[in-house]
Amino acid sequence: DGSRNSLDVLTNIIKQPLKNHAKKDGKKASGSTFPLTRPLICICNDQYAPALRELIKLADVFVFTAPKDVRLIARLRQVCKSENLTISNSNFISELCGATGYDIRASINNLQFAALKSSQEKQRDAEVLSGGQGAAKSTTWGSQFGPTTTSVASKDANDKGLDIG
Repeated sequence: DGSRNSLDVLTNIIKQPLKNHAKKDGKKASGSTFPLTRPLICICNDQYAPALRELIKLADVFVFTAPKDVRLIARLRQVCKSENLTISNSNFISELCGATGYDIRASINNLQFAALKSSQEKQRDAEVLSGGQGAAKSTTWGSQFGPTTTSVASKDANDKGLDIG
């Protein structure tokens, strides 16, 4: 969160020795901490922020560039295909990526949210059709998803970018 205390805690965890020598009579001494034995991954938008100077000295820094718009859209289509999600609006993924500023994490998160909303809407619709007490279907990003099963013809059309609703 960028506060000084959380950064101090992180740097203290990283600086711990690999072996905990603070044992007394086979028991852990009070106040001793255990060393970090797994990778610690921190994500930031500005690696040159003054608050991060101490942490950066202790870390391996990986800088990633944003993917091209076309590549992100193609990858999200591939994710939808592998998750058996069909999209009724052929422009939906492009619109989603544009709404997130082509940010990979935000696009995937919003795609997951939309798929979940679609699943919930389908469940509500099934309840309404079966006479249950479901809420009326609302128009959300979740409603952009079609049925999860596709025929061979519609699958081929989707691969070519055609909209078969």
